[in-house]
Amino acid sequence: MSAKQVLFVIVIAVLVLPALASVPVQAQGDSGPYWPTDGWRTSTPEEQGMSSVELAALVNTIATPSMVADSMIVIRHGYIVAEAYFDPVTMDDQHYLYSSSKSFTSALIGIAIEQGLIPGIDAKLLDLYADHTVANVDARKEAITVDNLLTMSSGLECDYYTATGDNNVYDTEDWVQAGLDLPMMYEPGTEFHYCNVSTMLLSGMINQTTGMSALEYANENLFGTMGITNAAWTADAHNVNFGASELQLTPRDMAKFGYLYLHLGEWDGQQLVPAEWVTASTMTHMKDAFPGFDYGYQWWILPSINAYFAIGFAGQYVWVYPDKDLVFVMTSGIPDAIRIAHQAVPLIGQLYMLTTADEALPADAAGVTELEAAVNAVSQPQAQAVPVLPALAATVSGQTYNLLTPDLLYGNRLNVRIPPGEAKTWFDTQALSLTFDESAEAVLTLTFVDGTTAAIPVGLDGLYRRSENRLGPVATHGAWMDDDTFRVYLKMVRDSTEYRLDMTFEQELLEIIDYEIDDAEATAILGMLVPPAE
Repeated sequence: MSAKQVLFVIVIAVLVLPALASVPVQAQGDSGPYWPTDGWRTSTPEEQGMSSVELAALVNTIATPSMVADSMIVIRHGYIVAEAYFDPVTMDDQHYLYSSSKSFTSALIGIAIEQGLIPGIDAKLLDLYADHTVANVDARKEAITVDNLLTMSSGLECDYYTATGDNNVYDTEDWVQAGLDLPMMYEPGTEFHYCNVSTMLLSGMINQTTGMSALEYANENLFGTMGITNAAWTADAHNVNFGASELQLTPRDMAKFGYLYLHLGEWDGQQLVPAEWVTASTMTHMKDAFPGFDYGYQWWILPSINAYFAIGFAGQYVWVYPDKDLVFVMTSGIPDAIRIAHQAVPLIGQLYMLTTADEALPADAAGVTELEAAVNAVSQPQAQAVPVLPALAATVSGQTYNLLTPDLLYGNRLNVRIPPGEAKTWFDTQALSLTFDESAEAVLTLTFVDGTTAAIPVGLDGLYRRSENRLGPVATHGAWMDDDTFRVYLKMVRDSTEYRLDMTFEQELLEIIDYEIDDAEATAILGMLVPPAE
C-alpha cells in the first residue's frame, strides 16, 4: 500500500464514530411534511437541529481557492439549511455530474428489473445483447452478469486508471459494440476494476429492453415525478447515453436524487426505485474497492459512518448520511490528482462532525447572519479597482494572432463534448485577438477553424463576465501579470473545465501557456501576428 493510500485509511479510521439517530423536525411556520417536487424549502439550521456557525465554517472551508468549488447544498430533514453558489455559477446552471451519473444509471437498472424488463442481476450480458455479434467471446465473457457490471467486476479488459480499453471505446461511433468487443482480463466477479464501459453497457441495456434511451426512461420513470424537467445526457450515434458520466443536472436536482435514496426510493407516496434495490445498491459488494471505501451497485460506501456517496471527476458529489437525515451536494473543478485527499476526505470528516441534534436548537440570529455573510462572499464577490494597463495593452489591442496549433481548448477534446453531428474540430481555434479600452472589461475574440467567431467579455476588476456562444455559457476574467503577460481565466460554467491562459507578447510573437485546471495539464501554443491588410 502506498503512502497516499495509508493516509486515506488513517483519515477514514478517525471518522469511525458512534452514529447519531435523528428524527424529522418541522420548520417553523410549516403545516407538515412536504416533498420538494416543485422546489426546495429553506430553513434556518437551528430549526433543523444544526448550527449556523458550523455551516458558515463549512462554506468558508469550501471557499478555499484550492477547493475550486462551484456549488454546495446541505439538506437536513428535507430543508435546505445552507446553500452557496460560487461566482460565476448560479442556482439555475446545470452541471456535468461526471461519474456521479453512475448512481443514476444503477437506479434505472433497478427500476427495469422491478418492471420485469431485465430478468435480474444474474441475467447474462450477452443474452441481453443477443442481437449483437461480439468479438473475443470465451467462457469468461459468456459468464458476465448484470451484477458484475454493477460492481465493476466484469472481467473486461477495461480499467480507467490503467488506460486499458476504457476511453478508446468512446472514440467509436458505436460505444456498445466497442465495449462488448473488449477482450477479457480476469474471471468475472473476482476483481474490482474501475471501468466506465461497464456502466455504459448498463445504459445500453435500457435501450435494449425498453426501446428508450436511459434519459428517456429516466424522464418517464424517475425525473418527471420528481419535478426534474431539464436533464441532459450525452449519447452516441445510436442514442445510447454515456451512462457512466455526462448526465447534466442542477445542484438542486442532484439533491432530489439524494433525498430519494434517503427515503429508500419513495417520492411523495410513490415507490420510484424499489426499496430493496436502494438497500442493495448502498451495501458493500466489493470491499475496499478504494482504500477505506467499499463499492455497491454504482455507489461508494463508507461503512464506518453508515454513509454512501455518488462521486464524480473533479469533485461532483451526492452524499447521503441516513443516520443524520442529511444530504450534501457539491460541484467543483478541482484537479483530480488532489480531489480525494484534499477535498473529499476532509469534507466527509467535517460534515460528519456537524451538530445534528434530535430537536431544534435555540435560535441564533448572529450565527444566521454569519452564514449569510459567508454565502454572499462567494456568490457576490466585490469588484477590485482596475489597475492601470501597461503600454503594451494599447499596442496589442485589436491585433489578430494566428495560432500555429488549434489546441487552445484541448480539455474539451472528447467527442462526448461535441454537439451531435459536428466534426471533432468543433472546439479547434485558429486565431485570437484581445481588445482593451478604458472600461473594466476586455474582449477576447476566438476564431474557430470553420471561420466562426466568439467575442468573449473579460472582467478586469477581478470578477467573471458571463457570456454564451458555441462553447455554451462561459465566464472569463483576466489581468496583466507584468508589462508583457496577460492572464485570462476562461471557465466552462456547466463543466468542471477552466483554462488559465498566460499570453506573453513579444513583437510579432504570442506565446500562450495553456493550463487546464481540473486535469492539471499544461501545453504551450505559439501565435503569429497577422500583418495588416494592404
